[in-house]
Amino acid sequence: MSGFPEWLDRTEYPFELRKFSSAAGTLNYVDEGTGPTVIFLHGNPTWSFLYRSVIKGLSSDFRCIAPDYLGFGLSDAPEVFSYSPDDHSAVIAEFIESIDADIITLVLHDWGGPIGLKYAIKNPSQIKKIVLFNTWMWPVKQSPKFWLFSILLGNRSQLPFYRRQNIFARYIMPLGLSHPWEISEIIHSQYIQPLQSHTSRYATWMFPRSLLRSIDMLEHLWGARERISKIPKLLVWGMKDRMFDGRVLDIWIHTFPDATTEPVYNAGHYVPEELGNRYIKIIAQFLDS
Repeated sequence: MSGFPEWLDRTEYPFELRKFSSAAGTLNYVDEGTGPTVIFLHGNPTWSFLYRSVIKGLSSDFRCIAPDYLGFGLSDAPEVFSYSPDDHSAVIAEFIESIDADIITLVLHDWGGPIGLKYAIKNPSQIKKIVLFNTWMWPVKQSPKFWLFSILLGNRSQLPFYRRQNIFARYIMPLGLSHPWEISEIIHSQYIQPLQSHTSRYATWMFPRSLLRSIDMLEHLWGARERISKIPKLLVWGMKDRMFDGRVLDIWIHTFPDATTEPVYNAGHYVPEELGNRYIKIIAQFLDS
């Protein structure tokens, strides 16, 4: 793909970009390296830029594929699309089925967990391994913290602030870091700049709204968790995450006791952004084992 946007930092993000035309709109994605296929799925309000250091570190031995959801990153932001996690998952399933790979590893963060695990539960024989960064796969309606987050940030009265001020990328994302003031203005801008349209900012609003509105999807995932119980898993967990804290990690450990766990005590929610390439060796060893 040519015609990179002027704001894109090509030193940080040197990848060739590719296009996939889904039924709902065009996705941009990264496809770097050769070897076993690893697919990276992001959350809110991030895009494939989140995984740039991991991709650089792994692409010498693995084929690293990272799509941007519709409305995020360099993908289209169609006006006629719900931006619900369920519909994102359908587009990602269409994308995964289009690539030339019979067996894949999934690397999932934030909403990438439910979106990617829906595919894994439907196609467990196609999934070799799963790496999880600070995510979940169960209903959170009974958790006061998640309930309050969804009510405050997913309330329809907040939508005008998303559209005018891009509040999730500008203000909420830094609060998810262990040290919010340490993200540089240049790096932060790479998450702010893609979200220039009202539609893309609507997409960032839909995710907190969906915490309480995607109950059917999350209940289905949780009820079918046994289907992925035998797939090897690596949990790389930012322990300073104010939302997905150690209690969320404990649910994963209790649910999948054979999972390998790597707590990261100096990282918050956006673990791949905060770690850079410091955990490449651990991830590579897990993928190779």
